[in-house]
Amino acid sequence: MTEPETNDKKITRFTSLIKLNPNNGVNYYKRGIAYSDNGQIKLALADFNKAIELDDKEALYYYVRGMLILNHGNQRKALIDLGIATILDPDSLLLLSGRADALQKLGKLDKALADCNKVLKKDSKYRLDLYVRQRVYKSMGSDELAKADADLIEALS
Repeated sequence: MTEPETNDKKITRFTSLIKLNPNNGVNYYKRGIAYSDNGQIKLALADFNKAIELDDKEALYYYVRGMLILNHGNQRKALIDLGIATILDPDSLLLLSGRADALQKLGKLDKALADCNKVLKKDSKYRLDLYVRQRVYKSMGSDELAKADADLIEALS
């Protein structure tokens, strides 16, 4: 059995691939994920910026940059990226859940709940969104609804 590739090895591998093809946004995106997982936030952000520069129509690049900024920076700026991601791919449950997360953290609870409900209408067992909606309900003071989502999450585990 082979050992899982460490983030440092991923960084080395994607750096080599970037040297071979510096115009491939996917390699910057993947190296950025490894940097982020290593806690190297500035390097991850630089790679996500480069991926977007190379392909500004790829929703996933905006999503990962938005989530990085949401968790380590300016929530309003993150919401811009997450909004762009949902415009580029409006049917993605992941992207809508990410935007709902940012909206909840900014206190825009009605909009966050609307995104959550849109996702859960498409997939009532989408765990990521259930976690977000549970936090939205808690923020709204709707403890019974938050508990119902917590119970559903537990039942799905």
